[in-house]
Amino acid sequence: MKDTSPTKLCKHCKSEMKKGAKVCPTCGKRQRISLGCLIPLIIVGAVFLFIVLFISACNKGVDEVIKEDKQKKEDKKVSVEEVVYDNDGIKITYMGMEAATLNVSTNIKFKIENSTDKSLTISTDDFSVDGYSINATMYAEVPAGKIANDSIGVLDSYLKDNGLSYDSIKEAEFKIRITDSDHILKSEKSDVIKVKLR
Repeated sequence: MKDTSPTKLCKHCKSEMKKGAKVCPTCGKRQRISLGCLIPLIIVGAVFLFIVLFISACNKGVDEVIKEDKQKKEDKKVSVEEVVYDNDGIKITYMGMEAATLNVSTNIKFKIENSTDKSLTISTDDFSVDGYSINATMYAEVPAGKIANDSIGVLDSYLKDNGLSYDSIKEAEFKIRITDSDHILKSEKSDVIKVKLR
């Protein structure tokens, strides 16, 4: 219910005075304006604004780290095109290497061309880099007459365990296993393939 009284009580001496008066005629003290819920609202608003600004700054920081990482990756990317295997309708071309986002792994990229009339699975065996045997593989399914792009992904932690890094590795060696996708027991293994990485 709305207060329609023409008077109010002084906030200090509690004597009655006109509602619009700013100074009490009895004690002479100035009357404070009641802010009610305004102060809690200002505090909540300030906290909310701080949270929004904090999240925005965090997102900007993460975006900058990812952008910087992508730029570094592009700057370090090795691009080549060298045929490393060409036999019985299978042609494999080394396409360079790149560091995966946030430097989790090194990807050694290949283009695999299957000009046979069979669907084939191409996988790697006995992989090593700079003389160190490292657990890494490629498993590419290539339909008859098609081309596939795939890569051997080497975890950077495995490289580090052997004193290697994306920037230092120079040569990879492996064999490929060619398997007829319709007759998985029929497979052939190649001789050692050596790839100069840079």
